[in-house]
Amino acid sequence: MCNSIHDPRLHTLCQNFIQSHGILFQRTAAARKNHHARRGGLVEHVAQMMRSAKAISTVYTDLNLDLLIAGILFHDCGKMWENTYPETGFAQPYDIQGEMLGHIPLGIDLCGRLWSAMMTDAPDDWNELFPLSEDVRIHLLHLIASHHGTYEFGSPTLPRTPEAIALHYIDNLDARYEMFKQGYNAAPELAPGIQQKQFPLPANLVAPLAHFPEQPHSPAPTSPDAQTPTSAPKKTSTPAEEPELEDELQAKPFTGELF
Repeated sequence: MCNSIHDPRLHTLCQNFIQSHGILFQRTAAARKNHHARRGGLVEHVAQMMRSAKAISTVYTDLNLDLLIAGILFHDCGKMWENTYPETGFAQPYDIQGEMLGHIPLGIDLCGRLWSAMMTDAPDDWNELFPLSEDVRIHLLHLIASHHGTYEFGSPTLPRTPEAIALHYIDNLDARYEMFKQGYNAAPELAPGIQQKQFPLPANLVAPLAHFPEQPHSPAPTSPDAQTPTSAPKKTSTPAEEPELEDELQAKPFTGELF
């Protein structure tokens, strides 16, 4: 996804981040307990957010997808000092920087330093690019600063651009979806189809509706004057093409699998 970024500044910045911090990033969790709280959880969270961003950009076509993808990569990068794991082991230690500053200021600082280092050796023709490099920088930092959406949840500023509000809701959606997934797998059952509330979700969990089985498409209706071919062979389906309806209707408990 980062390779698909067209803006050479954002493309280079993302590649520099992956080269310099990729190993640490790979073993970082997205949280301590609420969602993706496991070794590698941040990569899962970021990758799924990027897929979501690419999908909604086909509907909201004015979104700057280059900026949004870069913002998603960097939005939680400060968690490398909050929720990372050692090279060996599966317990998250505590880091003084993560405790004293938190991942949003740390992410802004890291992204800013990487940007400054990149611009020191930037090609001269980047000065002619539009939008201007300084505008790109401040918009990217804004995505990191505002991604929690509100002051009470730790954002030092509120989302002020379409990309910022999109990133906030994509982040929240993926986190909540993961919480549902964990809840369905672990929450005690209170009654058939109802499971106990799991913090921070707002209420007891109810099993989602099963998917309606796909049916073969019916032929389009024809007018009374239409001639019906008599020589066309009638298509027959093999058992592999027509699954047993009874099997299709056997609803299984939701596992939370995304893929």
